[in-house]
Amino acid sequence: MKFAGLLLILTAGVGLGLYASHRLLSRVRILEELERVFTALLRQLTYTAAPMGQLWQRLGEIEGTGTCPLVRETVAGLSMQPFSAAFAEAVEKQSAAGRLQPSEKQLLLAFGAECGQYDLPRQAAQIEECIRRLADLREAAKERFVTRGQVYRMMGLCGGVALALLLL
Repeated sequence: MKFAGLLLILTAGVGLGLYASHRLLSRVRILEELERVFTALLRQLTYTAAPMGQLWQRLGEIEGTGTCPLVRETVAGLSMQPFSAAFAEAVEKQSAAGRLQPSEKQLLLAFGAECGQYDLPRQAAQIEECIRRLADLREAAKERFVTRGQVYRMMGLCGGVALALLLL
Protein backbone atom coordinates (compact mmCIF):
# COMPACT_ATOMS: atom_id res chain seq x y z
CA MET A 1 0.00 0.00 0.00
CA LYS A 2 2.88 2.34 0.76
CA PHE A 3 4.33 1.66 -2.69
CA ALA A 4 1.03 2.61 -4.32
CA GLY A 5 0.94 5.90 -2.38
CA LEU A 6 4.50 6.74 -3.41
CA LEU A 7 3.67 5.93 -7.01
CA LEU A 8 0.66 8.24 -6.83
CA ILE A 9 2.80 11.05 -5.43
CA LEU A 10 5.34 10.57 -8.19
CA THR A 11 2.58 10.54 -10.80
CA ALA A 12 1.06 13.72 -9.36
CA GLY A 13 4.42 15.50 -9.58
CA VAL A 14 4.90 14.44 -13.18
CA GLY A 15 1.30 15.44 -13.96
CA LEU A 16 1.79 18.92 -12.52
CA GLY A 17 4.94 19.40 -14.57
CA LEU A 18 3.19 18.26 -17.73
CA TYR A 19 0.20 20.51 -17.00
CA ALA A 20 2.41 23.59 -16.58
CA SER A 21 4.27 22.74 -19.78
CA HIS A 22 1.00 22.19 -21.65
CA ARG A 23 -0.26 25.63 -20.62
CA LEU A 24 2.79 27.17 -22.29
CA LEU A 25 2.11 25.14 -25.44
CA SER A 26 -1.53 26.24 -25.48
CA ARG A 27 -0.36 29.89 -25.59
CA VAL A 28 1.59 29.11 -28.75
CA ARG A 29 -1.42 27.39 -30.33
CA ILE A 30 -3.78 30.26 -29.50
CA LEU A 31 -1.40 32.76 -31.08
CA GLU A 32 -1.00 30.55 -34.17
CA GLU A 33 -4.79 30.42 -34.46
CA LEU A 34 -5.05 34.21 -34.23
CA GLU A 35 -2.37 34.58 -36.91
CA ARG A 36 -4.37 32.30 -39.22
CA VAL A 37 -7.52 34.33 -38.59
CA PHE A 38 -5.85 37.65 -39.36
CA THR A 39 -4.09 36.25 -42.43
CA ALA A 40 -7.44 35.01 -43.73
CA LEU A 41 -8.94 38.41 -42.88
CA LEU A 42 -6.24 40.15 -44.93
CA ARG A 43 -6.91 37.84 -47.90
CA GLN A 44 -10.64 38.48 -47.67
CA LEU A 45 -10.11 42.24 -47.46
CA THR A 46 -7.74 42.21 -50.43
CA TYR A 47 -10.06 40.18 -52.66
CA THR A 48 -13.45 41.61 -51.69
CA ALA A 49 -12.89 45.05 -50.09
CA ALA A 50 -16.02 44.35 -48.02
CA PRO A 51 -16.80 46.11 -44.72
CA MET A 52 -15.28 44.60 -41.58
CA GLY A 53 -18.55 43.13 -40.33
CA GLN A 54 -19.05 41.21 -43.56
CA LEU A 55 -15.43 40.06 -43.58
CA TRP A 56 -15.74 38.61 -40.08
CA GLN A 57 -18.99 36.88 -41.01
CA ARG A 58 -17.16 35.28 -43.94
CA LEU A 59 -14.37 34.23 -41.59
CA GLY A 60 -17.01 32.41 -39.55
CA GLU A 61 -17.83 30.33 -42.61
CA ILE A 62 -14.26 29.47 -43.61
CA GLU A 63 -12.89 26.14 -42.43
CA GLY A 64 -9.97 26.70 -40.08
CA THR A 65 -11.05 30.14 -38.90
CA GLY A 66 -14.74 29.59 -38.20
CA THR A 67 -13.94 27.46 -35.16
CA CYS A 68 -11.87 30.20 -33.51
CA PRO A 69 -13.72 31.42 -30.39
CA LEU A 70 -12.84 35.05 -31.15
CA VAL A 71 -14.42 34.76 -34.61
CA ARG A 72 -17.51 32.99 -33.26
CA GLU A 73 -18.03 35.60 -30.52
CA THR A 74 -17.52 38.48 -32.95
CA VAL A 75 -19.93 37.06 -35.51
CA ALA A 76 -22.54 36.43 -32.80
CA GLY A 77 -22.29 40.06 -31.67
CA LEU A 78 -22.55 41.50 -35.18
CA SER A 79 -26.29 40.90 -35.30
CA MET A 80 -26.84 43.37 -32.44
CA GLN A 81 -24.03 45.94 -32.73
CA PRO A 82 -21.43 47.41 -35.10
CA PHE A 83 -18.14 45.62 -35.75
CA SER A 84 -15.97 47.60 -33.32
CA ALA A 85 -18.32 46.98 -30.38
CA ALA A 86 -18.87 43.30 -31.26
CA PHE A 87 -15.14 42.73 -31.64
CA ALA A 88 -14.29 44.53 -28.38
CA GLU A 89 -16.91 42.48 -26.54
CA ALA A 90 -15.53 39.25 -28.05
CA VAL A 91 -11.99 40.19 -27.02
CA GLU A 92 -13.16 40.95 -23.47
CA LYS A 93 -14.94 37.58 -23.25
CA GLN A 94 -11.87 35.72 -24.51
CA SER A 95 -9.69 37.59 -22.05
CA ALA A 96 -12.04 36.79 -19.17
CA ALA A 97 -11.97 33.11 -20.20
CA GLY A 98 -8.16 33.16 -19.93
CA ARG A 99 -7.46 32.69 -23.64
CA LEU A 100 -5.80 36.09 -24.04
CA GLN A 101 -3.02 37.64 -22.03
CA PRO A 102 -3.00 41.40 -21.36
CA SER A 103 -0.57 42.20 -24.20
CA GLU A 104 -2.68 40.24 -26.69
CA LYS A 105 -5.88 41.84 -25.39
CA GLN A 106 -4.40 45.32 -25.75
CA LEU A 107 -3.23 44.58 -29.31
CA LEU A 108 -6.62 43.25 -30.37
CA LEU A 109 -8.60 46.05 -28.72
CA ALA A 110 -6.44 48.65 -30.48
CA PHE A 111 -7.00 46.83 -33.77
CA GLY A 112 -10.77 46.67 -33.28
CA ALA A 113 -11.04 50.33 -32.35
CA GLU A 114 -9.28 51.54 -35.50
CA CYS A 115 -9.98 48.91 -38.13
CA GLY A 116 -12.73 49.56 -40.61
CA GLN A 117 -12.42 53.34 -40.32
CA TYR A 118 -9.84 53.96 -43.04
CA ASP A 119 -9.30 53.30 -46.71
CA LEU A 120 -8.37 49.86 -48.03
CA PRO A 121 -4.55 50.26 -48.04
CA ARG A 122 -4.58 51.60 -44.46
CA GLN A 123 -6.79 48.73 -43.27
CA ALA A 124 -4.51 46.21 -44.98
CA ALA A 125 -1.50 47.83 -43.31
CA GLN A 126 -3.24 47.60 -39.92
CA ILE A 127 -3.96 43.91 -40.41
CA GLU A 128 -0.39 43.25 -41.58
CA GLU A 129 0.95 45.04 -38.49
CA CYS A 130 -1.34 42.97 -36.28
CA ILE A 131 -0.13 39.76 -37.96
CA ARG A 132 3.49 40.83 -37.45
CA ARG A 133 2.95 41.60 -33.78
CA LEU A 134 1.07 38.33 -33.25
CA ALA A 135 3.99 36.50 -34.89
CA ASP A 136 6.40 38.22 -32.49
CA LEU A 137 4.23 37.22 -29.52
CA ARG A 138 4.02 33.65 -30.86
CA GLU A 139 7.79 33.40 -31.24
CA ALA A 140 8.30 34.64 -27.69
CA ALA A 141 5.70 32.14 -26.41
CA LYS A 142 7.35 29.35 -28.38
CA GLU A 143 10.72 30.23 -26.87
CA ARG A 144 9.18 30.18 -23.37
CA PHE A 145 7.67 26.78 -24.10
CA VAL A 146 10.99 25.35 -25.25
CA THR A 147 12.95 26.64 -22.27
CA ARG A 148 10.45 26.74 -19.42
CA GLY A 149 8.41 23.75 -20.60
CA GLN A 150 11.34 21.42 -20.14
CA VAL A 151 12.11 22.97 -16.75
CA TYR A 152 8.50 22.50 -15.61
CA ARG A 153 8.46 18.86 -16.70
CA MET A 154 11.74 18.15 -14.91
CA MET A 155 10.65 20.05 -11.79
CA GLY A 156 7.45 18.02 -11.66
CA LEU A 157 9.37 14.76 -11.92
CA CYS A 158 12.03 15.81 -9.41
CA GLY A 159 9.45 17.24 -7.02
CA GLY A 160 7.46 14.00 -7.14
CA VAL A 161 10.60 11.92 -6.56
CA ALA A 162 11.76 14.20 -3.71
CA LEU A 163 8.38 14.03 -1.98
CA ALA A 164 8.24 10.26 -2.39
CA LEU A 165 11.74 9.91 -0.94
CA LEU A 166 10.88 12.22 1.90
CA LEU A 167 7.92 10.05 2.84
CA LEU A 168 9.98 6.85 2.76
